[in-house]
Amino acid sequence: MLPKLRTDLQFIPASTEDGTPVMVIQDPLGLMEKALILPQASLLILQVMEKSSSIEEVQEQLIRLQDGVFISKETIQNLIDELDQSYLLNTEKYQQALQAIVDEFAQKSLRLPYCAGSSYPEDKEEVEKFLDQILHSTPKLELPETDSAPPLALVSPHIDLRVGGKAYAAAYHSIRDFEPQLVVILGVGHQMLEGYFCLTQKEFQTPLGTTPVAKDLVERLLRPGFSALTPHDFYHKQEHSIEFQVLFLQYIYSHSFEILPILVGSFHRELADHSRPQEIPGVGDFLGHLKELLASYPKDSVLLLAGVDLSHVGLKFGDGQSAHAILPEAEEHDKAFLEYLCQNNLAELWKHVQKVEDKFHLCGFHALSCLLELLPSSTRGTLLHYEIWREEPTQSAVSYASVLFT
Repeated sequence: MLPKLRTDLQFIPASTEDGTPVMVIQDPLGLMEKALILPQASLLILQVMEKSSSIEEVQEQLIRLQDGVFISKETIQNLIDELDQSYLLNTEKYQQALQAIVDEFAQKSLRLPYCAGSSYPEDKEEVEKFLDQILHSTPKLELPETDSAPPLALVSPHIDLRVGGKAYAAAYHSIRDFEPQLVVILGVGHQMLEGYFCLTQKEFQTPLGTTPVAKDLVERLLRPGFSALTPHDFYHKQEHSIEFQVLFLQYIYSHSFEILPILVGSFHRELADHSRPQEIPGVGDFLGHLKELLASYPKDSVLLLAGVDLSHVGLKFGDGQSAHAILPEAEEHDKAFLEYLCQNNLAELWKHVQKVEDKFHLCGFHALSCLLELLPSSTRGTLLHYEIWREEPTQSAVSYASVLFT
């Protein structure tokens, strides 16, 4: 059998200086030091390899697809060797390298700032200036008097801070006067290959300081041995969806607080057979237990926070056409999705995504559906901001929003 590609790789269409189309393969785990750039011919070989069991079968399929053009065994084997050396194939070499970095991270007591120096500055004073500029990019939204109750939950983006400034500003202005004792942060487990929830007891460090994790709460969530949990906390190492929220919380709050960081994996394979997260084996047990534990906290002392984005469309995300062609339908889908979200209508929210089989790649759907499971049924949301970011070089786009629940 031929080795298969890892399922967590990122394929980004690009072109060389002379306009030749290529495919850039990025490794989210960082096992490969630099992105691998492959010509279109190699990409076709990869696609055929995924459905073939031998090099001979790959050759036969390529001859058929390329009108008789012959590709040698040596060419195919060299590509396989290059991919394996780069840890891009699910082989023993990759599994050993993965286990080594999982074990190394397990020994750490701190979750270090992965995005410092790339998405935001490494220097404390520079970060403060950077965040201050973001928060001043949008004035505080005056909410209706009916929304003057203490916030129960917040939806904030996790898109690059340099892109989504207005949405971040709208989100964090809305909770600036609140002093939660505990912030439960639901992030998106972009790299999660197993389980539905990933917990960690590691404190979160950024250039602004170190934020403690509610370790007792984590231990009580781990103790029952829920099947929905990942076997390790490695998925937190490079995940930005929680890191960005911690950074803003550290900046706007001067009081002491703890966080409960939870990465949420994909429910996509369960979408057709269920109507809410609570019905998924293992997921419902975990969420029910979490809800019980949070109920023991003093009233108005807990804030639920989801760090999510919405639709991801275009060539970068595997669509066969540009974002420009898809966006009208995706935006319409987003707006209906946000309406159900603000209504706290989990049944319709789920049906809405189910209907299109997650056609628009809503990466935040899974975390947001869990958020609604945790909120009281009487809770309602107010849409603070909605925006679409267009990445013209890849003909792709990402939408995101800010929502306050009271």
